[in-house]
Amino acid sequence: MLFRKRMLHQIEVALLFAVIVLSFANFITIFQPSEFTKAQQATDFAAYYLAARTLNADKPLYDPATVAEVAAQSGGIYYTTYLYPPFFAALLRPLALLPYNVARIIWLLLNLLFLVLSLILLFKITPIPRPFIGLVLYLLILMPPIYYTLWLGQVNLLILLLILGSIWFLILPNRQSQVIAGVLLGLATGLKILPGLLGLSLLLRRRFLALLAMSTTILGLFAFGISAGGGLTNTKHWFSKGLTAAIDKTVTNSANQSVYAAMERLLVGFPSLATLLGYLCAATIASLTLYQLIKKSNLSSQEVFGWDFALILTTTTLIAPLVWYHYYAWLVIPMLTLLHKYHQVVAVRLILLSSYLFLLLDRRKMPLPELLHFLLAPSYGFYSNLLLWLLLLYLFSDKGWSDQRT
Repeated sequence: MLFRKRMLHQIEVALLFAVIVLSFANFITIFQPSEFTKAQQATDFAAYYLAARTLNADKPLYDPATVAEVAAQSGGIYYTTYLYPPFFAALLRPLALLPYNVARIIWLLLNLLFLVLSLILLFKITPIPRPFIGLVLYLLILMPPIYYTLWLGQVNLLILLLILGSIWFLILPNRQSQVIAGVLLGLATGLKILPGLLGLSLLLRRRFLALLAMSTTILGLFAFGISAGGGLTNTKHWFSKGLTAAIDKTVTNSANQSVYAAMERLLVGFPSLATLLGYLCAATIASLTLYQLIKKSNLSSQEVFGWDFALILTTTTLIAPLVWYHYYAWLVIPMLTLLHKYHQVVAVRLILLSSYLFLLLDRRKMPLPELLHFLLAPSYGFYSNLLLWLLLLYLFSDKGWSDQRT
């Protein structure tokens, strides 16, 4: 027993050292601050900016030729395709009145504000023992998906803040807080459809007022998009173009970390088998998650939504058709939820460190033996998330560790 504990301790120290060193190495090499000055930086924000600018010019939002023309008129901005509903572009119309570089800096500052507020809420919802705070804060700040979100100008940190805000208000007992929680989840779902699955927790825990507020908010966002986002035509085009592209499973390169893409990369040369296995894995993951959510009833109201949301977020980012690496900024919720309750369990800490290490390796392509490279390298993010999901599923069950000192 003593030997086992000593061995686990040595493994934990080695993993922790690797995580600390690699996270810092990523920050000073791959993600240098100078990267923020490159023309290719903030390409996702450029898509938001150009979409809003297209609306300001009263032109069709989802027409590639029109957006390319607006980009050329704005100084030849590098951008990705805008796949969001019209309401988000309409919301950013005032920002699109500013020169692009000014708007980009403002958006970066807003993202930093969203990050700070998210960390404050995160530590309030899942308080961490004082000896862990410095290390956890260091790893959160240098967490590659968070830095990558900032670099791309993505909207994930705003969504993270909205999700954490909804958890915070769901914990409170009064009806007004339930309405606010539902509104926040509705806003998050309006930005990206994936947080909409968090409404399953509201349904199962009978928070019908919050669920109603969430649904009403989503409908309100579409109404706002129609009124201020180019009319009904743009909304129809979003359903036929934007939404279709956002759930496109044919993207199987390493940028997509969904279970379907992971199976396609693992079973190269066997596309039919990979597709079948992808669907089977997704169905299994979804079924086990739903089973545990329905079965679990012994969590207090103070912690149930944090655990529900943690399990649903890991599930969603496993089985969604498209899972970009920057989505993993949301994984701070399951990571801190686990650490909060099981910080004294060595096995939990080891799995959390391993999950974080996979996130680091996804950004830094390390040389590996051929077999390990074949199994792991294209899907580091997927395996990182899978570890979290398996751990949450185990601890959600009645078989979870009861002795937190194990």
